[in-house]
Amino acid sequence: MSKVVLFLSGLLLLPTLGNAQNIYQQAWEQPLQVELPAPTRSIVLRRGVEVAGWLKEHGLADASVTRIGQQTLVQTRMDDAAWSQVEPDACRHAGVAACETASCQAIQLQSQIAGVKQSEKLKARIVPKQRTLAVPAADDEANMCRAPAPGGFNESTQSGEQLVLEIPDLELGERRSSTARSQAETATAEPATSELATTDPAAAELADEQPPADYEAPAEAAAQGARSFTLNMNAFGTQPGFSAQNLPADTSDYDLLIGEGCREVRIPLDSVEPAYVEGRIVAVVAAGDVNAVASSYGLSVVEATTLASTGDNLVVFSGAADVLSTLALLALDSRISASQKEYVYTTTASGTSYSDTYAALSYGPRVTGALQLHAATQGADQTVAVIDTGVALEHPDLVGRVDATDFTGQGFTPDAHGTAVAGIIAAAANNAVGTYGVAPATRIHAYKACQPVVEGELAAKCWSSTLVKALDAALLAEAKVINMSLAGPPDPLLEKYIAAAVAKDVLVVAGAGNGGMHARAAFPAALEGVIAVTAVDALNRLYAQANVGGYIDLAAPGVDIITPSPGENYPSSSGTSWAAAHVSGVAVLLKDLVPFIGANEVAGLLSASATDLGAPGSDEQFGSGLVNACQAAGNATADAVGCGEINEQ
Repeated sequence: MSKVVLFLSGLLLLPTLGNAQNIYQQAWEQPLQVELPAPTRSIVLRRGVEVAGWLKEHGLADASVTRIGQQTLVQTRMDDAAWSQVEPDACRHAGVAACETASCQAIQLQSQIAGVKQSEKLKARIVPKQRTLAVPAADDEANMCRAPAPGGFNESTQSGEQLVLEIPDLELGERRSSTARSQAETATAEPATSELATTDPAAAELADEQPPADYEAPAEAAAQGARSFTLNMNAFGTQPGFSAQNLPADTSDYDLLIGEGCREVRIPLDSVEPAYVEGRIVAVVAAGDVNAVASSYGLSVVEATTLASTGDNLVVFSGAADVLSTLALLALDSRISASQKEYVYTTTASGTSYSDTYAALSYGPRVTGALQLHAATQGADQTVAVIDTGVALEHPDLVGRVDATDFTGQGFTPDAHGTAVAGIIAAAANNAVGTYGVAPATRIHAYKACQPVVEGELAAKCWSSTLVKALDAALLAEAKVINMSLAGPPDPLLEKYIAAAVAKDVLVVAGAGNGGMHARAAFPAALEGVIAVTAVDALNRLYAQANVGGYIDLAAPGVDIITPSPGENYPSSSGTSWAAAHVSGVAVLLKDLVPFIGANEVAGLLSASATDLGAPGSDEQFGSGLVNACQAAGNATADAVGCGEINEQ
């Protein structure tokens, strides 16, 4: 495999909160290492070939197998040396109709770089994130291995080892939120001054519905229609690497692609370089000094909120022409106890006798053992705080059991992601509707801190300030389990309030991230005291887009999960968001069985009782393994409550 090291602009973490960085925070400041996958080898077997035997005979037992009409497609990744040993016998077999190394064509920028063989070209690009994925027809062999379209990405100049590139603006209709975050803010905010935002006012102030009435894009930028940035290809000692300047502030809208064709690796750009809101600063300021601070630094006050759990006065400022320089000044101001960027987080979604329509397809409660505990508890005396998007309050699987609070300024709305998370945890059982939850009698307090990117879709954005306000409210409500199915960069303010929750014996559960094996550790999952949950499918295979790393604690169902959705729909989708929700539901069942059990004890039970997956012991893919509600309940109650007999069937 080819290894590439990427050097992107560093993450600024001002030491305003006095907390030592953990190893996962430090990793955000280090070069990103990427191993390009081996080429895909494809073999088409004719009708009548006994597939399992053929695969075993040719040493391909781990290959993926797909039926295409009357034939069978076998695909595996294999380097040239290994393929040279397999190809002669395998491809000349009478039962083989076609045998090739898949070749994918894509227009990409390229440059030679130290550390890569002269015969190779290192190719990379940054493209708008794909919001909608097209699924090829099962019999479309041309789609067996196809690189994503270049997304209109243009090369401006190429000189030596420096490439000056352009990212075309996304259509406003694709980028906008379903509602503007703050009508008042839109009316008063100054136009963004960064060259990167001048062509797209929607990006300057959290993707507002419409640009401010007085906004005029500079003629030069309007004509260009693209954001420019520089990608330098350098050698740092013996380490090859990229260094990128002038990246968009909100990197959550883009993906970084490295490699070519079928060896291409796609990494969400915000899992490499933190996404933040341009020109915006979040700070803790003495209440009487807010306006004076704003005046001192030429800032506008967007909002100020007193957080009751700590007494902090949280202020959001806008209008910082140079955020880093302003933060450096604020760090020296005695009126300010903490200040940072307004970081952007994203949601992490990509046999029973119950009468629910899709009960048979709801494998999560069954494989975790939660279903087997329902005779003993359904979590009726518990409440879970869900910090997410809005929830469909009138959905028949949730009606009457959800309390709602909005922190986005958009009003509480029936959104897809929050409804799915709430439903996985607490959808009503045996009501002849839809599916059922892990803890189907539990109440949900839904704190809306995230706004859908597009109305009705799962993708949503959350911000430092809204997440902190939601955590403050959850602490005041004395929630004992908080679910955060979202991911982003290290964030000092968020870390402070997560630590406050842990100190108050609150169990915080978070999705481990959907950035893939090369992504940085996701936060808040990587914070001390948070249960980080990765996703597996019904056969306990790791979700293909899941993050990996030593911070992973547990695995839970998160692939092809049937979830409630606004409009009484029940789509199937995947992501570590859903895995986190399963663990939150199991935690609620345990707390209902043993009411006085603490958060640390619950976390310890879940870890000790998990079903080991992957390498023996805890590992970077599955953590301690698949959550096992039955075993955890038995351990918590000295086997007074358990489901051993059911498990043995």
